Amino acid sequence: SLLQLEKAMEDATIEMSRETNGYVPEVYPQVIEELGLALASTGKMNEAQELVNDYVRSIYDLTGNALEAYLRSTYYLSKLYLQDDNPQMALATWKNLKNFIESNKPDFDFKSEYYDQYLEIIDTAIDILAKMI
Repeated sequence: SLLQLEKAMEDATIEMSRETNGYVPEVYPQVIEELGLALASTGKMNEAQELVNDYVRSIYDLTGNALEAYLRSTYYLSKLYLQDDNPQMALATWKNLKNFIESNKPDFDFKSEYYDQYLEIIDTAIDILAKMI
């Protein structure tokens, strides 16, 4: 309940600054992640998954990098699935991200070396999770 209160306070801060400077607290993604993991560990997986949109938006607002937002949100979802003892879904989440990024490469504005780094991170996660199953 403390994490839910913290998220509500961060949400209020974001909403109040929306019309001015669009401030997103740097701790907001961490609050969401900790809240989501706490929810998943208490059997509230659906509630934890519902936080993904806030998580993606907060990473994008802080970094301006869509790929970073997708990568970190996939990591978040993967952690939720592992917390829920479901490595198959964690693996599927990473595979979906890889397919999405490869299919939409022209839509992202980034340098090729970053693309390769992101794919390397994704492939590593896929390899680790595949060994767990």
